[in-house]
Amino acid sequence: MAEEEKTTFVKIAGIEIPIHLAWKKIEVLNTSADVLERLNSQYPHLASEFTHDIIPITRERMKTSVGDARPPKKISEDIEAYLKDKIEEYYPGDIVDMVAKEKNIDITMEDLLYYVGEKSYMSSMERQAEEYQANKISPQQTAELWNMEALPAPGKQHWTEKDILKLLGENIAL
Repeated sequence: MAEEEKTTFVKIAGIEIPIHLAWKKIEVLNTSADVLERLNSQYPHLASEFTHDIIPITRERMKTSVGDARPPKKISEDIEAYLKDKIEEYYPGDIVDMVAKEKNIDITMEDLLYYVGEKSYMSSMERQAEEYQANKISPQQTAELWNMEALPAPGKQHWTEKDILKLLGENIAL
């Protein structure tokens, strides 16, 4: 479980961010650095010392912020559409298994979350929590099961009973 925790969050500007959101920010930063670097080269008379100095610093900070985490696996648009379609009906763990079996592609939960988006992922988790509740599995047990399966929790390391109750729409005192 400790291995999973390392890759679930990354620290950017001193703030821990879920990995699926961090990759989007890192993509934007890389693109911005590329553009700034190109502008510095094409228009050196307009470039300042700061714009020259900031690029290597930014790139180094991006590398150190992600540590051992890896970017989401590159997949085709067809596979991305397949994942987005399946998340509407199936549970995340099942989808990871299905894409491996049907498409011969291994993805992680973080990859799945990155490609389907947090809203679709959480809707799927809500459906699963409702099914568990109908089968008399308590919110505490659901949280324990999801933590054992290393399913990403919303903005934190682990699922809690309160998270499950919130998914189920139950009024809880925070």
